[in-house]
Amino acid sequence: MLYLKRLNQIKGDHVKRNFEIVDMINSKKELTGFKCRFRIEQRLEYHRDCGPTSSSYLDVMQTIASEFNGSLRTYERKSSNGTFQSILVRTSSKTSNTLLDLYFNQFPLFTGKRLDYLEWSKLLALTINGKHQTEEGLQAYLGTKANMNSRRSSWNWEHLTSFYTLLKTLGGQLHGYAVSVW
Repeated sequence: MLYLKRLNQIKGDHVKRNFEIVDMINSKKELTGFKCRFRIEQRLEYHRDCGPTSSSYLDVMQTIASEFNGSLRTYERKSSNGTFQSILVRTSSKTSNTLLDLYFNQFPLFTGKRLDYLEWSKLLALTINGKHQTEEGLQAYLGTKANMNSRRSSWNWEHLTSFYTLLKTLGGQLHGYAVSVW
């Protein structure tokens, strides 16, 4: 789990993290259910000189993919700053998403992304219980997806009270602790 602590430390202008909910559509183009996924994307190489140490994120991303039974792929990505190699880790199975859910329960997020995680986690529970293709599940899904990620319009910062309690408990020092702050 040592490398997994770094999951919360990966930062930068080329990192994308999303708790995703994906439509399940039948051949008649009708919504029949939903799937939960998580993705974290990172450029392959750190953009600054790291001296004698490795500047690649590949090892940590491989460990994340392995620990969460996720998939890993590298690809070329174009941006306004040019072209660079990127790494994508994705979870999509019930097993991998359950592991991820347990991780974020143990090491909670302390940013607005926590709100997306909490909504995703509720829908994951419906999926695990087989309710993701029921009327109840679809209603919950439609209400939730409309207010996640870039569509979020309401924010609640109450979870930060536990962050400050943790910070005080640690004497203001967070170094070495797996605290999710992205």
